[in-house]
Amino acid sequence: MKPVYVGVDLGGTRIKCGLLSAQDILAHRVIEAHSERSLLEALESVHATIVELIQAAGLSLDEFRGIGWGF
Repeated sequence: MKPVYVGVDLGGTRIKCGLLSAQDILAHRVIEAHSERSLLEALESVHATIVELIQAAGLSLDEFRGIGWGF
């Protein structure tokens, strides 16, 4: 089992979410930021997107080592 990381870039127009290993981007998705919404609503969208990526990649939470955030 290789370590997997989550990367999130919170932009004003789009939010980019990805699952990463030390060498590869395993999965990624770009969602609309909908800047008129609250930060809580944006984070709920990020959470749902990350869960979808994890499930689609067939990974388990035990494989994750950290989250990186960019703004």
